[in-house]
Amino acid sequence: MPPPTAALGDAAVTQVPYFDDLEAVTLGSVLSGATLPIPLALSETPEQPVVVQPPCLVASRFSKPKFGLSLSQVVFQIDAVKDRKLQIEVISQRLGQPADPSLTIQRREALPEGGEKWVDVSSANESPLLGDFAMRLRVKDPIVLFTAPSDGTYRLRVRNLDTGSTLTSTPIYLISVRDPEPDYRLVAMFPFPHNDAANTRPRGAQVMRGDSRTIRVLAFRNGGFGDAIELTVEGLPEGVTCKPAMIAANQTEAHLTLVGSEQAAAWTGSLRVVGKSGELVRPAAAATVIWGRGDLRDTVSTRLCTALPLAAADQVTTPVSIVLGADQPLVAKPGTNVSVPVKLTRRDGGGNPVVLRPRNLPPGVTVAEVTIAADQSEGAVEFKIAADAKLGNYTPWLLAETKVKFKPITAADPAEMTVFIPTNAANLNLADSP
Repeated sequence: MPPPTAALGDAAVTQVPYFDDLEAVTLGSVLSGATLPIPLALSETPEQPVVVQPPCLVASRFSKPKFGLSLSQVVFQIDAVKDRKLQIEVISQRLGQPADPSLTIQRREALPEGGEKWVDVSSANESPLLGDFAMRLRVKDPIVLFTAPSDGTYRLRVRNLDTGSTLTSTPIYLISVRDPEPDYRLVAMFPFPHNDAANTRPRGAQVMRGDSRTIRVLAFRNGGFGDAIELTVEGLPEGVTCKPAMIAANQTEAHLTLVGSEQAAAWTGSLRVVGKSGELVRPAAAATVIWGRGDLRDTVSTRLCTALPLAAADQVTTPVSIVLGADQPLVAKPGTNVSVPVKLTRRDGGGNPVVLRPRNLPPGVTVAEVTIAADQSEGAVEFKIAADAKLGNYTPWLLAETKVKFKPITAADPAEMTVFIPTNAANLNLADSP
């Protein structure tokens, strides 16, 4: 009996949450170039695969588990020539379905004694993880950028790993098989100023005079996109500046540093982060922390928000300001060490030692923790660059930790507190001939 072939239908889906709970984008922008969804009956036995021809977008449904085991498995079959690249996605959780899909890609191989066997060549249970404890970007839907190792026939086995037997309905899903379309999406948020991301908790964003704050930007690379992304901030008030930052080709995040001048005026408003890579210009979706860790939870939760709100204060000045390097780009050759100066501006309450820790270092570059003594206002950090460090432009920065005596406007006496202060980013250019 020949395998069944899918027939084109008219099912439609209008919205797909792409970053788990962090972003919603239209199906067309996620799966551009695919055909309309194809409604199918389940094929629960591997001997009856459904033959599809890329590019395609197929709609189906998981069967209901029995006796605690998931019997839901649908097998799709495609033909591909050697080295053809395909982006294969199963979309179910992003449709709001209570499912945990799994994808296995198999290649047909002939046996010497006759017959055939199916050999696993790739598998995935979820999308790649981005971020850390403070903000994780991951969905349970598998996403595979597949390159056919040889001419032949391949099978795509889709299963539901969620074996819960109390579901009142059977989850639906889409499977997309299409040519990769390199692109990227950005998510931006004000990180909680702390050395340990696990201590992240909700907090507003304010820049005092002489102060600095960072905006963390994560890039979700899709379809094999591997180019550098330049980040800029729009909507800054007078007296607050932010130099562009770079997400290098081998990185997935960077930080933009907002710096308030000593003459900054009071202001409240919203900022917009924009990424640019060649002709691809993408605004960043804004995110915020809902709650931090607590006695009954060991996770940090984030969600999308409508904007990145910022307040500039004109009645208070930070006790310590820190500047890393100079305005000129820092050009270095792999296999060398480079010393970068650090200058502190100490004011009332800022007379304690300052510990500097590196952030957003490129692979192959290390910087040791440095302490600037209480009676010093200058220091240096040394960038040690490995011989195999990848060439490119990077924007590393330092996070300073110190104790300050600070008097809030409403307080009678100053109080000592531990603060974390970001420096500006260094413009590090790794090149063969500096």
